[in-house]
Amino acid sequence: MGASKPDGKRLQAKELIKIGVFAAIYIVVIGIAGSLAAIPVFVPLAAVLVPILGGIPMMYFLTKVKKFGMVVVLSLLVGLIMFMGGMGYFSIFTTLVFGLAAECILKAGNYQNARNVVLAYAVQSMWIVGNFLPFVFTRDAFLAQQEQNLGAEYASQLSTLMPEWIVPILLVVAFLSGLVGAFIGKRLYRKHFERSGIR
Repeated sequence: MGASKPDGKRLQAKELIKIGVFAAIYIVVIGIAGSLAAIPVFVPLAAVLVPILGGIPMMYFLTKVKKFGMVVVLSLLVGLIMFMGGMGYFSIFTTLVFGLAAECILKAGNYQNARNVVLAYAVQSMWIVGNFLPFVFTRDAFLAQQEQNLGAEYASQLSTLMPEWIVPILLVVAFLSGLVGAFIGKRLYRKHFERSGIR
């Protein structure tokens, strides 16, 4: 059976269901990293753990993407879930920006180029910086909230670990970790890549 080809049609119910399922799986997987955030050092380490762990479900999802918009919608769902989970609204914007950039990279490779798929996931992974932007734009209020929720010692350690200047570095770290996650996922789903005609 030949590989399915991308088309320009609108997203249909089956694609939307697929997006919802994979968004849920992705959130559960990266939730492992999120659950460690009660330990301050794991907050910056989320820029490493989320892209690597997320590569497992996302690279499989990318073998199913044949229509423009699927990655953007999934990314926005992630951003909305982050917002509802108390991570602030910045992730809504970063998931949109990096999800759209990833979508354009996939489209440039006609959804069939393996290098584009790897690069697209690495770029999409950079959305995690949205979770760090409160340390730049609403730092005092955010740390005060952390102190109220988890104590003064936690907030103090977090302030030390997350200076404003570290956020651009974590953006680069997220991209590099996304490449690692992409290669792991690609290796795990090698047969799915071949069946999808991604080379």
